[in-house]
Amino acid sequence: MRHSKLPTGPVTPIEDPSVALLLALPLAVLALFVAISYPLQAVALTVGAVVGLKLLQRSLAARVRRTAGRVREIRIPGVGTVRFRVRPR
Repeated sequence: MRHSKLPTGPVTPIEDPSVALLLALPLAVLALFVAISYPLQAVALTVGAVVGLKLLQRSLAARVRRTAGRVREIRIPGVGTVRFRVRPR
């Protein structure tokens, strides 16, 4: 085996795709087919999702501004009380 071209050092294993990727890829292809089949509904759903996420972002930002600096408490049984503050950037 003196003339072998196989690697002699340690070989790193090939990383397997994650389970999330294995599930997400067929769902993305299915979503693409549905979007092509029903373009008006797909556009309406996409616009609705974008508007909904933007409203959620604004409402959460407003809530953080209103409660900035207040000390909050969470009681964890067996551990105690955790105090924290949320501050906007």
